[in-house]
Amino acid sequence: NPGKRGAGPDSLIRRDTRHQLLHASERPYICTTCSKGFCDGAALATHQRAHTGERPFPCLACGKAFAGSSALLVHQRVHTGERPYRCGECGQSFRQSAHLTQHQQGAHASQRPHTCGHCGKSFGLRSTLARHLQTHTVERPHACPDCPRRFRQRAHLLRHRLAHTGERPFPCPGCGKAFALSATLLRHQLVHTGERPYRCGECGRSYTQSSYLRQHQRSAHAGQRPHTCPDCGHAFADRANLLRHQRGHTGARPHICAECGRCFAQLAHLQEHGRTHSGEQPFCCSQCGQAFGHRSALVVHQRTHSGERPYPCTQCGCHFAQLASLVEHHRRHTGEKPHECPPLWALLPPSFSTASPPAGERPFHCGQCGRGYTRSSNLLLHQRVHAAE
Repeated sequence: NPGKRGAGPDSLIRRDTRHQLLHASERPYICTTCSKGFCDGAALATHQRAHTGERPFPCLACGKAFAGSSALLVHQRVHTGERPYRCGECGQSFRQSAHLTQHQQGAHASQRPHTCGHCGKSFGLRSTLARHLQTHTVERPHACPDCPRRFRQRAHLLRHRLAHTGERPFPCPGCGKAFALSATLLRHQLVHTGERPYRCGECGRSYTQSSYLRQHQRSAHAGQRPHTCPDCGHAFADRANLLRHQRGHTGARPHICAECGRCFAQLAHLQEHGRTHSGEQPFCCSQCGQAFGHRSALVVHQRTHSGERPYPCTQCGCHFAQLASLVEHHRRHTGEKPHECPPLWALLPPSFSTASPPAGERPFHCGQCGRGYTRSSNLLLHQRVHAAE
């Protein structure tokens, strides 16, 4: 249709020119606020709304507004459930092509060509390495207007500001629980489905997040533990695990329960403890509906449906659903008996003697009637008379 906007030859030429600028280093449209360059005026106009706060594209389903129409289209997939970008290896789908690319280079790629010169950590994407490098610098250019905190990335600042507003625009359709971030909602929904889409190609273990899979592959198969504790020399595959470990040396327990005042070293432990007060059981089995207060309990329960027994005995080949069952079984081979029952005399208080008292002496007296006995066992038999009255 010649009258339709953007359908003429001049429009096609403009589109081709904008596309060629993506490959060129030239970015002639400069933001006057932060000096960032862009290939075309439309991209610059969308970017400037980040400075002005203008969000002219509202979502008709939840009212959330966006600076660009493309961001609105991606957001609307949260409501429709559309995931048009599918991984050809594992079948997992994504709302954005960039997320598919990150998944493929993170979960399936065997090579990570972009290596950090500070800690040796490798990445599949150059942009991921660039974000990681900011963790080694002290620069935090993005300041929160509501509190003194500053952040390395603008996305981290936006997530932090939700803590001030209390906004949770992403409700779970399964249980109604709302979340501040759509990514958190997607991870939560795996609780209801039991899906663990990230599978280790070497041992078959599955995980709910790609970061958990990468951590497992580094520590269990590659032997990479680049983060070392300066106090005891213990090495870790992940920096977060190192920080949690160091609290064992310092005794820091920064997470406090508002109900009982109990302190915890990890936020996850505080959240699990909080369910003892609320009685919440958010982890539901998708097959039988049974609910649990802890994710680990749900995982163990689901093995009753799947028949999975991931813990094998290296000596006889028996498999077990829980690690504790394997440990207990292994003692049958080693003959180890770590729980020794002490002899009866060791349980008696110091006043109870196994030796016979001097003739005529009755050191064991009943507290109710005053009668005396030469042996503690006789006193115990006598006290049953009072207990039966």
